[in-house]
Amino acid sequence: MTKNLCLGPCCHPCPKNWVWFRCSCYYFSKEQLSWRQSQNVCLSLNSSLLKINRDEMNFFSLNSFFWIGVYYNETFHQWVWENDSALPPYLFQLPGPQMQQTCLSYKSKETYFSERCKEKQGYICKKHLIYPTMSSER
Repeated sequence: MTKNLCLGPCCHPCPKNWVWFRCSCYYFSKEQLSWRQSQNVCLSLNSSLLKINRDEMNFFSLNSFFWIGVYYNETFHQWVWENDSALPPYLFQLPGPQMQQTCLSYKSKETYFSERCKEKQGYICKKHLIYPTMSSER
């Protein structure tokens, strides 16, 4: 058996209390944690803080703010994903931070802001679904 990314309706359902959208599962926390604590909880759930894309921005319009996987890297003086890869400039219009240790707090594609990473709020974890397939190799 090999494992492949979920690409269609054959996907396994998401874990309890997770939301399915386009072959990924999303966990919207009810607890409020700092950005780093949120990141650690997502990792413990075999997921990561949300690395949002345009489809997700159009789909998610939330009632409150949540941590997603974006922070300001003070060494490189730029906004990056939690894995330190560059954030596409078209995704958010973000100025340099006004304070140290700044992370992105997200509500909708028009409503987001930079916030001190130590502040506590909800968070969104994302995991790509994996499903087993039978390998045709012999």
